[in-house]
Amino acid sequence: MKYVITIETEEKNIENVIRNKFKFDFKIRVLEVKAENTTRTGQQNKSLHKFCTLQSDELQSKGIPMYTVLTFRPEAIWTMEAVKGVWKDIQFAEFQTRSTTKLKKVGQIETIHKVITNLIAESTKGHASTPPFPSNEHFREEYK
Repeated sequence: MKYVITIETEEKNIENVIRNKFKFDFKIRVLEVKAENTTRTGQQNKSLHKFCTLQSDELQSKGIPMYTVLTFRPEAIWTMEAVKGVWKDIQFAEFQTRSTTKLKKVGQIETIHKVITNLIAESTKGHASTPPFPSNEHFREEYK
């Protein structure tokens, strides 16, 4: 986890502050400490691919054609790549980024998953479900 620390000091030479880091020979006051939201992890990427596979399997097993969910997708059957394409379309609409490597570690993945869940539920009228987003907790529970 990265943190952003905002400090206040009477030190005139900012290079002394940077060079000495936390070995201050001068008075400082910490104003704010914030966790920085870094991009998604490799494990989250594996989970994204697993989710896309699980979702495509669910839709395919229920016999739900792609045009039921998406009128602009020409693929005949649901595949992991087709679901990932839907994911990226939603990602771009929500966060104006196309690459999943640009997703924030916290918040954005959950938002996209929720949009997909609602899209599948509404367009299939409840005939297909959305699997939970894969996580360590999910797999521990599923494979006990």
